[in-house]
Amino acid sequence: DGVPIRSYIDKYKGYDLNQLTPQDLESLTKELEPYKNDLMKIAIFDIIVLAQDRHPGNVLVSPSKKRAYAIDNEDIMPGRDADPPKNWHATYLLVEGDTIPASIRTKLKNVTEEDFYAAFAGIKLDVIKSAWRRKKWIEKQTRMPSLVELRGFHMGGERGKPSRESLGCTTCASGEEL
Repeated sequence: DGVPIRSYIDKYKGYDLNQLTPQDLESLTKELEPYKNDLMKIAIFDIIVLAQDRHPGNVLVSPSKKRAYAIDNEDIMPGRDADPPKNWHATYLLVEGDTIPASIRTKLKNVTEEDFYAAFAGIKLDVIKSAWRRKKWIEKQTRMPSLVELRGFHMGGERGKPSRESLGCTTCASGEEL
């Protein structure tokens, strides 16, 4: 009974969330409010693993269960120096700036480094280490940063913002090792 978020966006005549007017995005956000907690979890997951294929067809909502699900998760953790995906906005604009519930932050904090590494067994260790750093950073946040902030963090940070290294990147924009 899963319905892609794509079908909700289509009602507003936009290809993607970033193409909607502010009024349409607000209406869509209200329409998807029952799924907000799950959409927040999906957005956090995508930050941690740098999900590369989270477009609106890869997020399903179940009206009968009032749950949202991320599908097609095989294109994750592309490498330690990968840029943030261009298509995080599939869910991200619906939650950016929102308070991250304490329950989600607590669950993140309860994931041990050992369990985290075990969950991603088979992926290069430096890539897992980068994801672990992003996990540690996001669990400290009280609200979802904007996409601009996330890109700023990733590209070297600005005053008051985490650096690429704190998000798990070990090479700066110029290619120098940090």
